[in-house]
Amino acid sequence: GKVFHVCNVLTSQEFTVKLSLVNNPASTLHHEYEIICKLQGILSIPWVISFRREPPYNVMILKCLGPSLDKVFNSCHQSFSPHTIATIGQQLIHQLESIHLCNFVHCDAKPSNILIGTGQDASLLYLIDFSIAKQYRNPYMHLHNEFRNCGGFLGSHAFASISSQLGFERGRQDDIESLAYILIYFSCSSLLWLGHLCLDSDAIVSMKKDVLQCDNIPQPLLTMLSYSQSLCFTQKLDYPYLQTLMEGICMDLPLLSSQPKWVGNGSMLSISMNDLPPLGCKRDQTARGQEPATRRSSCQRYLHFSMHVQAWD
Repeated sequence: GKVFHVCNVLTSQEFTVKLSLVNNPASTLHHEYEIICKLQGILSIPWVISFRREPPYNVMILKCLGPSLDKVFNSCHQSFSPHTIATIGQQLIHQLESIHLCNFVHCDAKPSNILIGTGQDASLLYLIDFSIAKQYRNPYMHLHNEFRNCGGFLGSHAFASISSQLGFERGRQDDIESLAYILIYFSCSSLLWLGHLCLDSDAIVSMKKDVLQCDNIPQPLLTMLSYSQSLCFTQKLDYPYLQTLMEGICMDLPLLSSQPKWVGNGSMLSISMNDLPPLGCKRDQTARGQEPATRRSSCQRYLHFSMHVQAWD
């Protein structure tokens, strides 16, 4: 669905609105809403304010968050300190563990789906976009889904696990493998397969299999990647062990001695918060070569949903 940054015209309170057409059979918005509702109470999950039908759209309204880690990373000239990387890893391991305990796997962890909080919560990270998240086991008997080839792939090839990219049923270990790729990306400022427009899925999988041979990646991240790939589908993860690996990223630095880089650098955060739209959405812009009328139409949509928020607030 499409995502808008809207404002209550009476209170100036900001919200995020996600839309999908009611008659779109491919829409996953209601599926995402149901999963987020089941995960409410986990600190890292966006707060849902409302879900309703406003023909021709289904509309989900959420609390407004800050920019994505992808945007913040670029604002920091694609350079995060070991402490910042360890803090990101620590938070996301805890958050994924909480999601897994609720019998779900995220299935699409990547930098653009990780947002920072605002105000007093600026040091917190939030996982968003549960459109392809799924239940990996029965919530009552804890019986796992059958491990099988599902015949297709949904998600981001750049950060997906090898197994899921090959079309197999996803489990908890796949989320952790994706997190390992995210942390390697922040540590090395790139991944072997990024920037190659002509690579197909098989070529990316082949390059992912070679990552463990790289000598420029911190050993704790290689260990994390190797560990996630060694687990069988139903095997329980050792989350405390993963947390210990994060401490190894900055062995000579107390992990809680300072705030993450985007909090410590106030000017950078100010730029990010002013220039980057909440919840990863793109602000309305006139595309190159388009007539200004398109922009007016976007503004009308913005005002329309701003007025509707008055009733939902």
